[in-house]
Amino acid sequence: MSRREIYYSHGPWCVSPKASMLDLIYSTPGNVLMPRAFADIAEDIYNFEVRPDDVFVVTYPKCGTTWTQEMVWQILHDVDTSDKGKESLMTRSPFLEMEALTEDCEDQIDKRAVHGLDTARELESPRLKRAFCW
Repeated sequence: MSRREIYYSHGPWCVSPKASMLDLIYSTPGNVLMPRAFADIAEDIYNFEVRPDDVFVVTYPKCGTTWTQEMVWQILHDVDTSDKGKESLMTRSPFLEMEALTEDCEDQIDKRAVHGLDTARELESPRLKRAFCW
């Protein structure tokens, strides 16, 4: 199935069939609508060990999240222009729910970006993480 066919068959905000906005569940706690695949990782997210110096960027989709992440990451790391600062933002500031939104397609995207929780656990402090207000 082409990306275009996936888009039209699963709804307008679909990254993959796994994230179909036509197949939603309510998360608990919070009673927030999420893609059904979120149920598979919800417990891991709820039990994610937070460090005292962790920083979260939590926004609604499509409102400048990526731009904000980059600015905050650079502030936390004293404007790091080394190789680490040039690494993908998706691995420097992982998106915790990404695993529920996309398939594990290693040939198209860095596996560390897809598995945001595992990537976040491995980061050195201060860690910057991304999440959406669903």
